[in-house]
Amino acid sequence: MVEPLPPTATADLPPDWSTISHDLVCPLCTYNLRGLIDPRCPECGYTFTWSALQEACRAAHPYLFEHYPHRTLWSFTRTTRAGFRPSSFWSRLSPAHRIHTNRLLLYWLVHTALLLIAAAAVFGIAFYTTISSLNTTRASARAIATAGGMFSQQWLNLVYPPPGSWRWLKSVSNSVNPELIPFVGLLLLWPWLTFLSLLIFQQSMRKSRIRPAQIFRCCIYAGDAALPIFLAILAFNFLTIVQFPATQNIQLDLLPFIFLLYASYRLLIAYKTYLRFDHVIATILASQIIVALIGWKLVFIWAQN
Repeated sequence: MVEPLPPTATADLPPDWSTISHDLVCPLCTYNLRGLIDPRCPECGYTFTWSALQEACRAAHPYLFEHYPHRTLWSFTRTTRAGFRPSSFWSRLSPAHRIHTNRLLLYWLVHTALLLIAAAAVFGIAFYTTISSLNTTRASARAIATAGGMFSQQWLNLVYPPPGSWRWLKSVSNSVNPELIPFVGLLLLWPWLTFLSLLIFQQSMRKSRIRPAQIFRCCIYAGDAALPIFLAILAFNFLTIVQFPATQNIQLDLLPFIFLLYASYRLLIAYKTYLRFDHVIATILASQIIVALIGWKLVFIWAQN
């Protein structure tokens, strides 16, 4: 009597191709897997299990933003929250889950809009505080000079610039730390700069036939932490300034490095767990060096202007 194979032995058996009319393709490079026995793509080297590949092709992800156009707010919130547990997030997401590029772009646009709103709020609060302070100081100086019988409009305008003048506008603009503007630009451009840098390395790797959409998905979901990090560090910086005014610029100087480190870690997990690349650390490190150099160049150009 022949004993049946245990579940662990049958879980990775290839499908019965004679009973399957549709093609089964590699989710990374779209190579047709029909007729293969080993769960490994001969084109790009991607390894998988037959059962998991077929299941992911049939079923939608439980909460991914791309797969729920009719539940946008719910899926957006769930996807953003899940991204802070990168190991769990990427282990539940399979390359076989269908990619909706338009939804990925929408996901990035929503995060971009929220980040710009947060940045505008920071700038608006700083401008409002500075304008109120300038107006109060000017009014106080005018009252003191008038009471002392020494009021001069020319003197007042010279010492305390009138609202709307060039010196007044310069004082207001200087109320915002200038490093925030290029940093916000880095947050917005990071997924795209990383995507382009990874495509450069992809051409020299064995897995050069991988679909760019898969890399784009990794970059978008790795970079969606921009808004929470921006708000958290600004809040920490504000509390620190209140208690220790001498440390005003320390945390702001660290903003780009903190974001790059965290986003790079999330991207590393994506490449290791989701794409299953070899030499993950070297690939991500090289790409982020390129991104950092471009970011530094943009900051340098901004500082010169």
